[in-house]
Amino acid sequence: MTADEVSLPHIILSPTNSFLRTHRYFIVSALLFVCSFHIFSDNLQPIISLGAFFSFNRALKKELFSLTSLLLIALPATFLIHPWLPETLHNFGGYNLAICGLMTLAYCLRTVFLIGIIISIHRILKKTILGPLHLATGISVFLAEIIIPNIFPWSFASTSIGWSSSASWASIIGVNGLVIPLFLLMSLLDQTLELWQHKLRRASLLPASILLSLTVVYHAGGHLMNKNTLSQENGHISISAVQGNLDHQKKGNTQFNSINLSLYRDLSRGSPKSDLLVWPETTFPYPIPETITSVEQTEHDPLPEATTNLLFGAIISTDNGMFYNAALLRSPMGNISGRYYKRGLMPFGEFIPLADYLPWLEQYFKKSMPLLTGQTPGIITLQTKDSLAKMAILICYEDLLPEISNKRIVEEEANLLLAISNDGWFSDSSALQQHNLLARWRAIETRKSLVRVTNTGISSVSDPTGRQIKWIPENSVNIMRSNVYLYPGLTFFATWGNLPTLLTSCLLAIVALAHSWWSSRRDS
Repeated sequence: MTADEVSLPHIILSPTNSFLRTHRYFIVSALLFVCSFHIFSDNLQPIISLGAFFSFNRALKKELFSLTSLLLIALPATFLIHPWLPETLHNFGGYNLAICGLMTLAYCLRTVFLIGIIISIHRILKKTILGPLHLATGISVFLAEIIIPNIFPWSFASTSIGWSSSASWASIIGVNGLVIPLFLLMSLLDQTLELWQHKLRRASLLPASILLSLTVVYHAGGHLMNKNTLSQENGHISISAVQGNLDHQKKGNTQFNSINLSLYRDLSRGSPKSDLLVWPETTFPYPIPETITSVEQTEHDPLPEATTNLLFGAIISTDNGMFYNAALLRSPMGNISGRYYKRGLMPFGEFIPLADYLPWLEQYFKKSMPLLTGQTPGIITLQTKDSLAKMAILICYEDLLPEISNKRIVEEEANLLLAISNDGWFSDSSALQQHNLLARWRAIETRKSLVRVTNTGISSVSDPTGRQIKWIPENSVNIMRSNVYLYPGLTFFATWGNLPTLLTSCLLAIVALAHSWWSSRRDS
């Protein structure tokens, strides 16, 4: 083709085709990760997730990354995983569109930075003995996810929860740690396929044999852990969860307070008989004084005719005009027999970071309601005829933070996780499903049943293997009754968190780098 024959379409399409061809594995992995966060099927989701792992592992192996590829692939992929983020920021904080756009862009750029850190660590580790051992990718991803802070803890392994025998290992290494064995298996599979493709079939037998052996051990070990956990059930309580489905505009409008409260009261009157009735976060629309010990025959009684225990979300007011986001337990006699004040506050909604040092920030976040950090115990105890339930209460965002649920289990000996949330801020978006998906990992990590009761859904009951037993679909009005089983004991992850996996990964990286340095020095 001569210079005169070069057309504008050719000038545009040629570099585009080259880019797509060069970055095809990165593009495929990004698309699969996006799909895995929007296809909520425990059977299909892990398969898509494994495809994303395989493609991302190949992309790292080819090392065909650039700042341009990160911006053109990772940036839009992150937004497609969280398309609800701008609207949620507007609903939750009342920010204008410009600030919502900037905050969304900052969050998406955080993912670009994360992948850049993964690439950087991987380029170093793959040249060491960790490369041939197929551990470089998993350790690189794990270290990057731990190092880079994340407000919304969406991780690489989050959507693999349906692969229960694999997910069970989170009780030892946590959901972040799962990337190490998963990338190990994908790397072995990649090597096997590559050798087979080049007709080195005898050479492919070794990685294929190792892959098969590790997969069998991985699955069998996870299956045995699940079976052993479920055999340790020690009593149960019956819980009725009420989901009223109040949208954020109606719930946040004080003119609808009495109507909203009446809805939950009417639903509760028709609820099945159970040991505990649960309402979502901040369902009671009026502030309740902190000093109150009984709500019987007062205006602060959420359900005057209640004949069973009622756990409900409310705002607690202090004498100095400050507030707590709280969960209160109303006994059948009208007494407040248990209370928990939220500790893990949501940035920009329940507190403004650096506001004490930069007070001018408050003018941009006027809808933010500064709350006090709770200091009460994180569990509420409920004695039934046959069982003693020590419920670790999690409010809203707290069921996404393993360090909070771990602390409740270890320090306060809880045997049940009970999360209440609003989630109306997400409107009718995939965030409702994503929040429920990520929260289920707390059940696996601690090996406790998890009950989630939300205003707009998804309200659900998950067993200690992460399997969702019952649920109320999002954006629906309903009541869910379930016998929830209690499980004693501590898991390794609940006791130690990510620390052992982090120390082991760092130690392996240091030893591998020292070995590489010593080998190069000896050879020279």
